[in-house]
Amino acid sequence: MKLSFKFYSIFLPVFCFLFVRELHAQQFSLTKFDFETRLFNRDNRVTLTSALETGGELSLAEHFKVSAGINLYADDILNFFHAAEAKKKPSELELAFLAAEFPFNVGGRIVPALFTGNYANLSSGDLLFRTLRTRMNKPEFIKRGPMEIFSDDTETSGLGAAFMWTAETVPVAVAAYSAWNAETDNPGYNVFAQTAGAGRTLLWNIYAGVEKDGTEAGTDGLYLSAGLSAEAGAERPFSLYMQTKILPFDLMNGESLVKNLEKKVHFMLEPRFNGNLFSVHAAFFISPVLAVKEVPYMDINDEGQYLGMNLRFTCGTLLFHKQNLGFDFTMVSDTDKNSDDNSKDIIFLISPFFNIAAGGSVITFSISLNPAKITSPFSAGEINLHIEAAL
Repeated sequence: MKLSFKFYSIFLPVFCFLFVRELHAQQFSLTKFDFETRLFNRDNRVTLTSALETGGELSLAEHFKVSAGINLYADDILNFFHAAEAKKKPSELELAFLAAEFPFNVGGRIVPALFTGNYANLSSGDLLFRTLRTRMNKPEFIKRGPMEIFSDDTETSGLGAAFMWTAETVPVAVAAYSAWNAETDNPGYNVFAQTAGAGRTLLWNIYAGVEKDGTEAGTDGLYLSAGLSAEAGAERPFSLYMQTKILPFDLMNGESLVKNLEKKVHFMLEPRFNGNLFSVHAAFFISPVLAVKEVPYMDINDEGQYLGMNLRFTCGTLLFHKQNLGFDFTMVSDTDKNSDDNSKDIIFLISPFFNIAAGGSVITFSISLNPAKITSPFSAGEINLHIEAAL
């Protein structure tokens, strides 16, 4: 369950978190800071948008923590500062989630929690980091920018409870989530189970769940979804990342997963080489559009199933050099060649980027360019600035 309201200051969340961090220096920790600003052409007009996702947790006692996340989005920064009050475009601030956790140790670490909103992203490896302090790195090219439309985020949503358990002797964690969601006229619920682990050479995350949602027609559907992500050889020069996701399909109306396989399955495979001087990642995927993002310079069919590949070359490393640069080359094709919404059989995207590690954050400056759309300076792509706290 999300709480949203209009807000006219883009800087308030940053000031709030800095203030709380100073006030509770020993108890407060920042759990997320992700800022993105984009410059692109919208309806033949240059548009600047910004989005901020941040969150933190506060330990109030040995067995009591409060955590929260907020999102801030400004759809038009240029008009946000417009001199005419009637033409101002406000930003939108929402409480992404609020949770109370009650950790204790009995045969392992147990963390019951009560929450509202999007408390956990089951497909992201959140459970690995929360319980085992280990990160599984998703492909960089879908973390931000236009290719984020193929990011397989699966979030709990609503008012509910969670239970997380971490084993004492082996690096394995288990979690369960249950929530009630009243966003629709006919309220529904969702129940998910998740497990994750960190072996010597393998990181993995598995989840599955059901969601019961009301529709505009007033009928209910019971939807099953599941996902798996794994990284073999993490922290080694050669590694392999894989993710697959079964999108929600209706169990009550006799919807067949086999018959709708091309629309219900997301799969990605990325072999990786990470050296001291350069790195090369090559991703291959088949996926429908999974996330809503405004990408006017690409002929994307929101209902399409895409076959694609990404080649990412990076020179230098943030660990040793504090900066690196490189490029992404992405090619996608709608598998439905007869779609009227897809004007091009194959879409090419070139994205040079520059990363720098500074002040506990990674700052990324990138340009995304679709050569087929070059008719004016901003018609073919976007300029992107991204700042992420290295937590």
